[in-house]
Amino acid sequence: AQISGAGWTAQHPQVTLTTSAQGDQLSLAAGVAQAGKRKLWRHARLQCGLQTAQGWACRQGHLAVDGSPWGALHGDGQVQLRQVGGSGQAMLALRGVQFGSARVQVQSTAAGQWHLTGAGSLPVAGLVRAFTLLPATWQTSGQARWQVRARGASWAKARQIAFELQGSQLQFSSPDGLQAAQGVALQLQGDGVYTGQWHGTARMRWTQGGVLWSPWYWTAPAAAVRIQTRWQQAAKAWQLDQGSIRWPGLGQGGFALYRPTRGGVLRWQIRDMDVAMAPLYANWIKPLAPPGGLAAQLQASGQVHFSVAGEGGLSALKWDLRNAAISSPRGHLAVTGVNSQGAWSRTGKTSDAVLRWQSAELYHIPAGPLHAELVLNPQGFQLQQPFTL
Repeated sequence: AQISGAGWTAQHPQVTLTTSAQGDQLSLAAGVAQAGKRKLWRHARLQCGLQTAQGWACRQGHLAVDGSPWGALHGDGQVQLRQVGGSGQAMLALRGVQFGSARVQVQSTAAGQWHLTGAGSLPVAGLVRAFTLLPATWQTSGQARWQVRARGASWAKARQIAFELQGSQLQFSSPDGLQAAQGVALQLQGDGVYTGQWHGTARMRWTQGGVLWSPWYWTAPAAAVRIQTRWQQAAKAWQLDQGSIRWPGLGQGGFALYRPTRGGVLRWQIRDMDVAMAPLYANWIKPLAPPGGLAAQLQASGQVHFSVAGEGGLSALKWDLRNAAISSPRGHLAVTGVNSQGAWSRTGKTSDAVLRWQSAELYHIPAGPLHAELVLNPQGFQLQQPFTL
């Protein structure tokens, strides 16, 4: 036998009731269960004492699961079934060392309309291992709390879902120490509606902690980093659109992403980013420079507005740099009043760009204003006319 719904199946479900003078025993078991292409377990069984005074209550149960992404699982649990008005209600509560705790309640009418609520907590290490979020050799720790709500018009199909996941004291480290995080706090919220295909919104807040992803290192600013987007899952692709990111102290802008589910090329866009040059250079560009070199000593200021897109590699770039400056602490290099505008495309036609500065100094040798006009093409650039200095 097999039961299934939208995107899930469970094989060989069994319900066994054993009666005796010492009390009734209920056993719930299922064979291989899958959600999409991911196997949830090879075999699961819940055994407990049954009480039937008010509905069916299966208390002080023991859960055993084999072949799950977490490995073999053991925990305590209970199940309760009862009638509330014209609806049936089921409640499941579980607790185990490997998977934390969970409490799920489902209410359904005879026609199949149902509503589900759930909440619990779980160790992050198990979550990361189950969904292969990081390589298996990395060390992970932390705690996550979750909530979920869902409803549907029939037993086999969900129509709406909303969830929230909060992670605290999140940590990870790679064996070579080049990737690590400590004391990270994140909040992820989302919702979805099914109207022939799934679509909805998702939001994330990063409020605490630091992340090392060599050569970069970032710490959470005093105000939360906020990311939100609309998402859509179709038969051929995952799509993020109308995304926005706000990083206090750095800048803000938009993004989009299109990822085919069966091969194909990942397409992405970063749109209309307004970024301060000082933190952009210090935290994102300078770490790429060779230690001890001139680029590693530079400081930058000003503002840049840019958009960038990729499709199997960088495909387009547009920028507007205003009133920027670059300097080194010992005066080896100083450039002020830098302005530049332009656009480049890997597949498009040629376009114009301009670079200007008010003054420059290289190893204390001064230079006056610069004005250069460029022609950009897919292969690179060339001067439109001799520049003036």
